[in-house]
Amino acid sequence: MKHLLILTLTALVFWGQDTFANPLPPSMPLTRLACVTMPFTTSHVLTESPEFFELNVIHHNGTDNMPIFDGVVTPRSLPQIQERGDLYTKMGNDFRIRFEKSQCKVEGGEWVCAKKGKVLLGQLEVESVWFTVEKRRVVTRYADYTEQVARFLFTKAQRTHQISLGYSASDCIFK
Repeated sequence: MKHLLILTLTALVFWGQDTFANPLPPSMPLTRLACVTMPFTTSHVLTESPEFFELNVIHHNGTDNMPIFDGVVTPRSLPQIQERGDLYTKMGNDFRIRFEKSQCKVEGGEWVCAKKGKVLLGQLEVESVWFTVEKRRVVTRYADYTEQVARFLFTKAQRTHQISLGYSASDCIFK
C-alpha cells in the first residue's frame, strides 16, 4: 500500500493533472521538467501556469552540500571555491524564479530561460539569471551515454556565476 501511495504522488508531481481524471484543480501548475537525483541532492523543477514559468531549485541537504564548481580543481582553486560557497549560500536551500513565457524556449528537449533585471534569490540580489537544461553525450572507452545538464547562471557585480549539475537521463522528466 505504501508503494502505491508513493507511485501515485510521484505521478501527480511529475506528470500533472492529466495523469488521472480531474484529481487536481485546474489552477495547479503543470510540471514541464523535473531533474531529481535519487537519493535527493539538488533538484530543478520547472512548472508552467497560464501566465508564466516558475523554476524551483532545491538543495535537499542544505547549502553546505550544493554544487558550486564544475571543472578541474587544483589547490589554487580552493579560495575561489570558498568565495563562491559564501556567496551561493545566500540563495538558501530552496528558491524560486518566475520567468515570463516569452523569456523561455524549448527546442529539441533542451530548455533556455533568461531574465534581465534585479532578481532576489533568497537573500542574494542579482542582476540577471539564466537557466538551461541541455543534453551532453559522454563517450569513454567503457561507456557511451547521454546525460542532462542543468545550469543555473546569475550575474552579480558584473560577474557571471554558474551552478551546474549533470543528471542521468532517467533522473530528468520532460513534458
